[in-house]
Amino acid sequence: MKIDFGREKQWWDAKAPKEEQCLADEAINRALRWREIERHLKEVETILDVGAGTGAFSILLAQRGYSVTHLDFSPVMLEIARQKAQNVKNIRFIEGNAVDLSQFLDRSFDLVLNMDGAISFCGSEAKRAILESCRVTKKKLIITVSHRAWMVSCWVIASLEAAGRFLPAVYAMLDSGEWHQEQFPQNTNLTKGLTQDYFGPFKAFLPNELRKTL
Repeated sequence: MKIDFGREKQWWDAKAPKEEQCLADEAINRALRWREIERHLKEVETILDVGAGTGAFSILLAQRGYSVTHLDFSPVMLEIARQKAQNVKNIRFIEGNAVDLSQFLDRSFDLVLNMDGAISFCGSEAKRAILESCRVTKKKLIITVSHRAWMVSCWVIASLEAAGRFLPAVYAMLDSGEWHQEQFPQNTNLTKGLTQDYFGPFKAFLPNELRKTL
């Protein structure tokens, strides 16, 4: 389904103030990502952080002396990050979409980070976001994506709680790994209580599907 990126930008702006709060397993998630980043910093000078949010990784990397480009889709996320990094050198902030990194030449960065949100929440454009990150990488690429098996279990739980049965979105996630708010009329039952009662377009991968894309 076609993605309304204007709508998505509004949603991410609304989520920005809570971006770095420790919700659910986020602290564990970030710790694991940091461990992987640390393993790949040798011979790295330039870094692009795609979907960098409020700077959880980009600012600390710039403080350590790397030349960092912090790219995010949300103006509010970018403003929060700029405020956090007022006295930090070696970092530049750019508003941009993960599915179109045409402002950067091929092989522009020693290391590219694109971790979860800027891929998963591109929905049907997720593979394009991965390919763009691959294109601008000179040496190393670290990406994280959502696993379809885990997302199916989440959809099953939400569906049973909301309707007492499997809604069509469960089968769509199982079949294609994709979610779109307007995909089925019943989808509004699954997003009540979320930010703006909404959940952006989403893509979850199986390992073989991700391997084939790469």
